[in-house]
Amino acid sequence: KGVYDYKCQICTFTFLTPRGVHYAESHHIKPLGGRHGGIDKETNMLIVCPLHHAMFDFGVIAIEPKKKTVLSIDSDVKEKDQKIALEKHKLNPNFLEYHLSHIYGKV
Repeated sequence: KGVYDYKCQICTFTFLTPRGVHYAESHHIKPLGGRHGGIDKETNMLIVCPLHHAMFDFGVIAIEPKKKTVLSIDSDVKEKDQKIALEKHKLNPNFLEYHLSHIYGKV
């Protein structure tokens, strides 16, 4: 999270908590454990705001593996078809493909 200054990789949003620290969440692209069997490694994580985290979890948005653009089933998502805003670490394309084929548009 510190690498991204607690800013969302999708929209760059962050907010200051009452404790005086910025907030962001880690999203596992291929979910951990269970039937998905994702791993807890940086290449399987995106740093996101709470809104985009929920949208990934519910399959509303995904990242196109080659172009790194935001896909969405909701035409009102303003980041749709835009390249992710921040990319300071390598994302494993296999995890992006997994999310696209198993979660996006299906949850």
